Amino acid sequence: MRNLNTYFFVHTPKSGGSSFISFIDLNIFPNRFIMLHDACDGFNKEKILLCDSGFGGGHIGFGAHRMIKYPLKYFTLVRDPLTRAISHFNYALEGKNFAGLVSASFSETEFLVMRRKISLDQWLEKSLGGRNILSNMLTSSDQIIDGGVYEAAVENLKKYFIFTGLCEDMSATILVFCKTFNMSFPFYINTNKTRNSIDRIEPSEGAIQKFREDNAIDFKIYEFVKDDFEKKLN
Repeated sequence: MRNLNTYFFVHTPKSGGSSFISFIDLNIFPNRFIMLHDACDGFNKEKILLCDSGFGGGHIGFGAHRMIKYPLKYFTLVRDPLTRAISHFNYALEGKNFAGLVSASFSETEFLVMRRKISLDQWLEKSLGGRNILSNMLTSSDQIIDGGVYEAAVENLKKYFIFTGLCEDMSATILVFCKTFNMSFPFYINTNKTRNSIDRIEPSEGAIQKFREDNAIDFKIYEFVKDDFEKKLN
């Protein structure tokens, strides 16, 4: 039996998504969250599971409703772009919590990070983890033709996203989410955090500045979401 409301989590990498999914799993129904991956068959199998469950998502941006041809109510978490990029670097450096060689998928760039062939400064200066990832995940390519990326992202957040939280304040995010969905007794587990077994490397000011310039749209979107969330929290 298909749900009249199907909720889709846009999971931006290294933005607290795994912890948030654990909250959904623990507080709604066990194993109800359906993880979607890029698929050439149009998500045929996942679509059925998603529509039956009512909750799902993945590292797939806004526009998933067109791919699966089914109406979706979107929600997401955001994180300071610089902090997110550094976390991604450290995650790759540690072999994705030491499980990478067993099961986790690695990009060529992430593998070079793990082999210590790419430094943190190089990672930031060239945005090797992705450029303006947040804005890309909050917009679809057809929207950019007629307007700016920032404007399109904000329009989508206002029009299609029923909830947007902050990775930096997971407890407050969970509480606001519960109020939005009339839920009580929230509980979640902090998962997929990068381990602290390596010495943390500090990026240079030059690398930070270059990253900020190249990802200016993401920083602008993050500030918009942060201000909006704080108003809702108050």
